[in-house]
Amino acid sequence: MIKSETIIQQLQGTLPFYTDYFSEKVLTVSSLSISGTTATATTSIAHGLTTGERVAIKEADTVIGIDSLTFTANAGISATGGTVTVTTTTNHNFTEGFGQSVTIADATEADYNGTFSVVATPNRRTITYTITTNPTSPVTGTPVVEYRYPVNTGGYNGLYEITVVDATTFTYTVTQTGLTANARGAIKALNGLRISGAVSQERAIGAYTSQGLNTLWGFVILGDTTTSKDRHVSSDAQNTYGPGDVFRSRVIIPFSLLVMTPSINDIAGRKARDLMEDVKVPLFKSLLRARLTTVLSSNEVYATTYNGDFFLGYVDAYYTHQFQFETVADIVEEDTLDYYDVPFIDFDLIFKDPLEEDGDDIIMQTLDVSLDETPL
Repeated sequence: MIKSETIIQQLQGTLPFYTDYFSEKVLTVSSLSISGTTATATTSIAHGLTTGERVAIKEADTVIGIDSLTFTANAGISATGGTVTVTTTTNHNFTEGFGQSVTIADATEADYNGTFSVVATPNRRTITYTITTNPTSPVTGTPVVEYRYPVNTGGYNGLYEITVVDATTFTYTVTQTGLTANARGAIKALNGLRISGAVSQERAIGAYTSQGLNTLWGFVILGDTTTSKDRHVSSDAQNTYGPGDVFRSRVIIPFSLLVMTPSINDIAGRKARDLMEDVKVPLFKSLLRARLTTVLSSNEVYATTYNGDFFLGYVDAYYTHQFQFETVADIVEEDTLDYYDVPFIDFDLIFKDPLEEDGDDIIMQTLDVSLDETPL
């Protein structure tokens, strides 16, 4: 119901934005600009890319102008610090209560600059944050907000198909409007995500070792699908399905990611084992709560969960670790035999009083019903 290719695509679309470990090539982008919907990236060295390849752009910030930036000191004789109120020239796209941070740059007074937790967003043009010093107010210089659009939302950051211009330049198309002409930040371009699939652990290890791979790789392996006997589900088709019931059978779809890394000159394997802890959270951010597409007709697909991970094998040349996940889906009536495809012509109904001793004098009778579109 879920193909390994579906999981691979999910990882390819998200994993590069949380770790560089699985990327074949990590390029530093020295400049990134936009004209219309065409973004032009220049790399610090020859990129070696070809037209049509997909590249993950990450850590690119756009700039939002500031109309005003003022400081209100905390009350009290010996109090220090206070609240900074920022009014932006365009919508700032921040929301309070979600742990967001705002980055301020280019203010003459250095105390205003930096990354701060958003305290409140009274409206779409106003942000407040707190500082522990007492700078002069209002601000001088030309301060700006540096803002990073979420990946794959049409901004600078995301997985894009590129067109090569020359040895150090490539372009791609964005859909987000309002991006500033030049992006800021420690921008990277990642290419060649090392995620594949295999039918079993043995085949994955064989593919890694027989090809002489010497970098970190991940192999998606599908597990055995089972059905749920959870008594809390609305129906368990294994036991309670009967005439007139709505069919529902909940299935559990496990899969794992087998991660292999070289361990040359690591006799005890300690470094390789610790590396798996660095890999774990990026995998969580790429897979947990994802609703993977099935071939079922229903939208009843549930969030992917984590089932644990464990050391699988170690030799002098490579280390193997397995991360286990599962997702759940429902097989519903639309996925089963459709009785209503059978045309009905005639049927008989027999009516009688269900309470034969209640004094009613209802006569048992037979009624012939014709379902012909045009009665005979």
